Order: sequence, then C-alpha cells, then structure tokens
Amino acid sequence: PEISLSSVDLPAPLGRTPHPSSARDRDIALDALDAVGASHLAERLLPQLSGGERQRVALARAFAQLHGVQGPGLLLLDEPTAALDLQHQESVLSLLRRRCDERGDAVLIILHDLNLAGAWADRALLMMEGQTLADAPPEEAFTPALIHRAYGVTVRTLRHPDTGRPLLVTARALRLVDGREGGKPLFLWVHYFDAHSPYAPPPEVAQRFVPPNVK
Repeated sequence: PEISLSSVDLPAPLGRTPHPSSARDRDIALDALDAVGASHLAERLLPQLSGGERQRVALARAFAQLHGVQGPGLLLLDEPTAALDLQHQESVLSLLRRRCDERGDAVLIILHDLNLAGAWADRALLMMEGQTLADAPPEEAFTPALIHRAYGVTVRTLRHPDTGRPLLVTARALRLVDGREGGKPLFLWVHYFDAHSPYAPPPEVAQRFVPPNVK
C-alpha cells in the first residue's frame, strides 16, 4: 500500500528503522523534513514527489537516522543536489555546512558539479577509473591538467573575487567573440543567479558571456 512519509501507521517513520521504536519517532521525522524545507510534503505519497522533492526527502531520512546518535555523525551522500534548483542547492549545502561546523559531522558527498564542489568542500577527492588523481583542497585539486586528465576537457581555473574559491570554465566557453564562434551563431542559455552566491562567476567573467547588443 502507498503510505505518506510520516505516517503513524508505519512501524518506524521516515529514517527511524535503525532505532528502537519511540513515541517521538514521528516528531523526529517531521523535524528532519522541516530542516530540509520539506515539511509540506509530510502527508504526500512518495510516488507523487518530483525528483527534487525526493532528493530533499532522502536527505531528511539521513538526518532522522542520525538523530540521537552520540558524538559526530557521518553522512554519505550521492549527488544530493541533483534535480535541485539553485535556491535548494544552496539551502541543502548550507545546511550540511552547518552540521559540519556546529555538530562536528563529517560529510562525504559525490558531486559531478565541480563548481559546487569547489565552492563548498574542504577537500576534494578527484578520481578516474578507481584511481585517485588528487586529494587536496579544491583550489589545489582542480587544476587544468588534472581536470583534462579526468574529463578530457580543457578548462581555465578562475578565482571567485570574494571567496578565492576555484571556478572552472571550459576553454570553448571562453572563446566567445561578439556572440559568435567560428562564424556560426552561438546560442546562449542565460541563467539569472544571485550575484552573492558563493559559486556565482566574477562579474568580469560573466560579462564575457553576454553579447554586446544585450544590456
């Protein structure tokens, strides 16, 4: 049968299966949903959720599992920002950052968005075919040589003007000249972002992606 995320009919609500049954289990599950901005989903059925909503519910499940654990916890997360828009990406990563700083939790995240990793991670483990290419702070791990070796893509590593964090831009993207490349029309997808975001590109870089006739 289909059940809601915090249903009292469950033997153990969201994320509480590893723990002995408690009268507070439902409240703990609801608190975890609230922490990830998903309390409004508590009575929704799992098949009804979008990809992004399921991502936040999965994170809430992990928080509910750690509730009551003595000492720092360990969160192992696989692409927790996948299918999330910019606002929810920042919300989730800010929440994980606070858990590290305030609770001492260790957070190990698999990310394919290297600019997100560069903006938030303390250390980056860059791997290719099971081999470690780099295990260092992002500004040391995300070098053009290592990125090319891992992904076969030529990039330039820039620095955010406020944080000093690395920003990766592909060489092809930097070859924009008057909105055209090689004499062919170049179509741009413009995403309006919060300029204060820790992974927003520097203004001088963003400006290079705007054709001269666009104000």
